Amino acid sequence: MGKMKSFGIMLTSLLLAYPIYAQTVARKNTATTEWFTTSTPLTQESIKAAKAAMEKVAKSKRPLKAAQATGEVVDEHGIIQSPAEGVEKTYLRTGYCYISQNQQVTQMEQSGTITIVECGDGTVYIKDIIAYNPCESWVKGTKEGNTISIPTMQPLIYIGKREANATIRWGVKYPNGTYAANSNQDTPFTFIIEGNSIVQQNTNANFFMGQFYDDDNSFSRYGIYQTVWKEFSVPTQIDELPYTPSFSNLADQQSFTIINVNDFCIDKPGSISYNT
Repeated sequence: MGKMKSFGIMLTSLLLAYPIYAQTVARKNTATTEWFTTSTPLTQESIKAAKAAMEKVAKSKRPLKAAQATGEVVDEHGIIQSPAEGVEKTYLRTGYCYISQNQQVTQMEQSGTITIVECGDGTVYIKDIIAYNPCESWVKGTKEGNTISIPTMQPLIYIGKREANATIRWGVKYPNGTYAANSNQDTPFTFIIEGNSIVQQNTNANFFMGQFYDDDNSFSRYGIYQTVWKEFSVPTQIDELPYTPSFSNLADQQSFTIINVNDFCIDKPGSISYNT
């Protein structure tokens, strides 16, 4: 009798445990791999297909372009020392400028060349944007259509004795001959591409792009206005020589004699003999 009672207790325990076992089996049969769920057991083919789909999604998400990825080099003062990789072109400078001579501001015409690098994403880098001010640094902007926009307040050079940068800003020349940074620097500088030329917009002798010190906003005596940069190219091949024969006819040409200097020798100064 005691044995039968023990057997009944064991059977009852097994029956009660069966639903838990069934749920566990069901959970194992419902396989999950990262981002999707399937109600049937996974096969090797389905796992491969899932991984391929995830790789495709990952490739379609492009990371944001960072300075480390572009190759742009910026120093500790925020000054661009080297541009990102792109197409580099040289332009001839024309237009007008202000430069510092003997601690005085002189107005004159621009000359020389300027280097511009255009990247595939529309970023444009310009080296030594202000004429006669060789800082060996770059500013950058964006190109949309035929318009290049250059934000203000970009640093050109760090002044050690001031412990401050000199940056590009909108400058104003007042009737009394003084210069100051415009109070509003929100509007970027713009240039329009016209054929092989890049033309500065909205500037004149009294409203210009200038270099100003950050510590006291004073004018550093350099600026440009009404600027035009024209692409400079060096011909690599001459298709036709700029020569027009002066002979009137074939007979005239045949009468022309070409002298071979190798047929002559100089025995002594003032004496020429013919080699036979």
